[in-house]
Amino acid sequence: MSIGTVNIATVELDEPLDEAGFRHVATSVGPRLGARRIGAGVYEADAGSPIWPYHYHHGIEEWLYVIAGAPVLPTSGAVDQETARC
Repeated sequence: MSIGTVNIATVELDEPLDEAGFRHVATSVGPRLGARRIGAGVYEADAGSPIWPYHYHHGIEEWLYVIAGAPVLPTSGAVDQETARC
């Protein structure tokens, strides 16, 4: 089995979401990479628009890599703005 590659800067985003105050356009890249046990996705979000509600997954980690912009993250009931360093 070979491992695929995806250029996250040029991949076509073909999964839009705009409901209940959450907006983004995304694409799943896990299958394109040949991934079997992890998921992977690329999201593009408008400034100030949340992409998902605050949530957690029991026994599953989520990672977020910010390519450009400054994410706003909830922490202990407060909101912190983090600066992306590229």
